[in-house]
Amino acid sequence: MHVRILRTHPRTSIALAAGAILAAGIVWTILPAGSAITQAKFDQVRIGESQPDVQKALGSPDNGPSVIPSGEQCLWWLMPNGGLQSNPNWMVCFRDGKVTSKSTNF
Repeated sequence: MHVRILRTHPRTSIALAAGAILAAGIVWTILPAGSAITQAKFDQVRIGESQPDVQKALGSPDNGPSVIPSGEQCLWWLMPNGGLQSNPNWMVCFRDGKVTSKSTNF
């Protein structure tokens, strides 16, 4: 039995490593990062609070803003491994830069 060892050119190894790093970066960008938000932090958000203060307390939202039919702009934070039924997801809506509503598992 003869075993053949494949040797690769150094440029091939570098290209493969670069491709792996690029692929990891794309996956990191596409998957929701999740935020440091917790139910306790979300519960501290108050109607009338400013959008910058909310984002400072909850971290960067995972999605948004989206405009809902009432004209409010909503941001939401998602759990990285959850769906809407299994894990908490949080949404905060604003009008004129102030919190008008908030909900969990919207």
